[in-house]
Amino acid sequence: MQTQNQLVSAGELQLRAAALVPMLKDQAAECERQRQRQVSVEVMRAIQDAELLRAMQPARFGGFEHDFDVMLHLGAELGRGCGSTGWVFGVLSDHQWMLGLFPFESQVDVWGEDPRAFVSASYAPSATAEVVQGGYRLSGKWGFASGCDHASWHMVGALIPGDDGGPPRPHLMLVPHADYRIEDDWFSVGLAGSGSKDVILDNVFVPAHRAVSFASLSVGGALVNDSPLYQLPFASVVTIGTLSTVLGITRGAIESFLESARTKTSIGGATRGSTKVAESVPVQQAAAAASAWLDAAELLVQRDIAVAQAKVSAGETLSVEDRVRCRRDYAMAAGLCVRAVNTVFEKSGARGMHLRNPVQRCWRDVNVAARHVGLSWDINSLPYGRYALGLDPKGQY
Repeated sequence: MQTQNQLVSAGELQLRAAALVPMLKDQAAECERQRQRQVSVEVMRAIQDAELLRAMQPARFGGFEHDFDVMLHLGAELGRGCGSTGWVFGVLSDHQWMLGLFPFESQVDVWGEDPRAFVSASYAPSATAEVVQGGYRLSGKWGFASGCDHASWHMVGALIPGDDGGPPRPHLMLVPHADYRIEDDWFSVGLAGSGSKDVILDNVFVPAHRAVSFASLSVGGALVNDSPLYQLPFASVVTIGTLSTVLGITRGAIESFLESARTKTSIGGATRGSTKVAESVPVQQAAAAASAWLDAAELLVQRDIAVAQAKVSAGETLSVEDRVRCRRDYAMAAGLCVRAVNTVFEKSGARGMHLRNPVQRCWRDVNVAARHVGLSWDINSLPYGRYALGLDPKGQY
C-alpha cells in the first residue's frame, strides 16, 4: 500500500537531528561497550521518530525526497554526537535512496506495508547466484553489514553468470530479514558500535524483481521515481552517507578539543608551574589547522553535490570528469578529516588518552571510517589521475 507523507522541510529535519546530539554524546561510550556493539534500540527509535530516515525516501512511499546536501548535513550532525550512530544513519540513508532505484515491486515489498522500514547492505559481490525459474538462488557470507540488527531487509552484492559464457555481472539483491542470519563478529577498534557484522544466506530464493545490476545503477536514472534525486549515478553519490559521518566525527573532535583546551591547565615542568592549555602555541596552531582542513573538506563535498544536483535538475548527465572528480574529492575530504582529528588528538596530551575523553573515540572512529573502500585515496584517486593524463579511468565511476 502506497502512502504520501506530509513533507517535513530540510530545516526542520536539521533541527531534529541537532536535538538528538546531546543524547548521542551521552550514550556514545555505551554504544561501543554494550554486549552486541550496536546502536541501541532507543536511539534507532529516536531517529525514526524524528523522521530522519525519510529524507532520501521516495515520496510515493512516505518520504521527503530531499537532496544529498540535506542528508550530508543530517549525517554530519548525528556523527558529531556519536560516530557509530552517524555511520549507521549515513549508510541506511544511502540505502533509502538506492531502493528508490530498484524495480517498483521491490519498493512495494519493503515499504508497502511498513513505510518506516529500512535496509542494511553489503555491496561486495561475495557469491555467485544460481539462475532459477523466476529469479535466483543465493548462498554465501557478506561482511560489514552496518546497522543490520535493526534492518528489516538486507541488500547483498552477487554475481549473475553472463549470457552465452560471457563474464559474470555484479548485481544487488534484496533479501528479507527472515531469510538470513547475522553472525555477531564485529569487534573493531573504531566505529565499534556500528554493528557492522556478517550476514549469512543459505540457499535463499530471490525473485527477479529484487535484483538490479551495478551497470544500471552506474548509468543513473530510476525505473519508476522521476525526481532528479533518483537520476544521479550510483558511484557519484553513494559515498556521501559515509562521508557525512566522517565530517561529523571531525567536527565533534574539534569541538571537544577546543572545549577542553579553553578550561584546562597544564602542570608543565617542575619549575614552570601550571599554565592555561589555550596559551600554548602548538595548541593554537592545531586548532587553526584542524578547523581549516575540515572547512576545506566540507567545501569540496558541497561543491560536488551542488554540481551533480544542478546538472540532473537541468536534464543533463554528469560527464566523466564530473564522476571521477567526485570520487577524488570524497577521498581527499576523508583524508583531510583524518589529518584534522589526528592533529587535535596529538595535542590533547595525556588527558586525551583516557577513554572518557571524546577526542580519543573520534580519533579511533575517523581512522576506521576512512578505510572504507569508497573513501580510500589509494583507490579513488586513480580514476581522476588516469583521466587527467589522457588514459582510460577504469573502474566504477
